[in-house]
Amino acid sequence: MEFFRLPLPEGVVVYGTPVTHRAARHQASHRLCEQVTGRPLRVAESGKPYVSGGPAVSISHSGALAVCAVGEAAVGVDLERSRPISPRLLARAKAAGYEEGTEFLLWWTAREANCKRLGRGFTWSPLPQPKHCVQGTLEHGGETYYYSVCW
Repeated sequence: MEFFRLPLPEGVVVYGTPVTHRAARHQASHRLCEQVTGRPLRVAESGKPYVSGGPAVSISHSGALAVCAVGEAAVGVDLERSRPISPRLLARAKAAGYEEGTEFLLWWTAREANCKRLGRGFTWSPLPQPKHCVQGTLEHGGETYYYSVCW
């Protein structure tokens, strides 16, 4: 499997791979994680992926990309393809602390990555802040993707 690598501070690395079929994104993120850690990926009852005896991992996929974040401490990653945001979702986000003028998908991916770091599903409730959260954009196949990695 061909992949790219984004090294981050404190030994955290995000690996990504293109996905040709939308239905294959979930499997691709799992295979990618197994390839880069050299260990089988398992899923806890909570839904959080992990590798036995290995580093902390988190996966995400959107559009034509799948990613896996790997670190020594709990880590969360989220990836979202650029798209229009519904007024209903914006209103819900504002009630949860989103401030107008902030790039919405960066705010969203940071919240989702933080939830994953904590081993929770997405929540609108207040969350403890991560020590680090790195954000950015990727270009792939003529589309923009927003990502956040929290640890």
